[in-house]
Amino acid sequence: MGRSRGMKRSLPAGLLMMVMVFISIRAGAAAREEALQQLERLGIPVSEESLEKQVSLGNLRNVRLLLDAGMSPNSRCASDRYPILSYAALNGKEDIVRLLVERGADVNAEGPRSKMGGTPILFAVGGGNLNILRFLISKGADVNRPTVGNATPLMAAVTADNAAAVKMLLAAGADPLARTVKGDTALDIAKRKGQAEIARILEEAVRNRGGR
Repeated sequence: MGRSRGMKRSLPAGLLMMVMVFISIRAGAAAREEALQQLERLGIPVSEESLEKQVSLGNLRNVRLLLDAGMSPNSRCASDRYPILSYAALNGKEDIVRLLVERGADVNAEGPRSKMGGTPILFAVGGGNLNILRFLISKGADVNRPTVGNATPLMAAVTADNAAAVKMLLAAGADPLARTVKGDTALDIAKRKGQAEIARILEEAVRNRGGR
């Protein structure tokens, strides 16, 4: 029996995939062209300087346009070569942090080793935004990645006198026994700064790790 006239023919899987890829490429090219046109009307060049400025302004729309126009979510600040994600985290730009990570930003990208180094999570601690800190941890940020001086995000939280950040980092696996190049632990720093509450939190964490 022949095929029914009403029966629809389906494309071979390989051909269908090629068609979908082609459509996706065309759509991406169209979106890029549209973003470029909008940025031109706004007088915003596609550059690291522009991306850094729009992040500092907290302009999510323009940051998205720059990414759509071809800027990498792993771009670095023109001023100091730190990852743009670290800059957004430090300045508390939560929606921009989320956008950058959504677009593929490396949550463990390090700053220049010629300077302090450090990853976005360290700058989230420095900025004091717990939502950003929690988000970066949920996306796989290494809570123990040290700076050039071997300071950890936990030590940064102690230095900032941020007990909530200390607790969050410890819960995510931060090592309370890690030491700086000078031999200080987070607990040593807390005691030296007279931070009784944080010192108690760290002492318990050290005991749980089998430390002194």
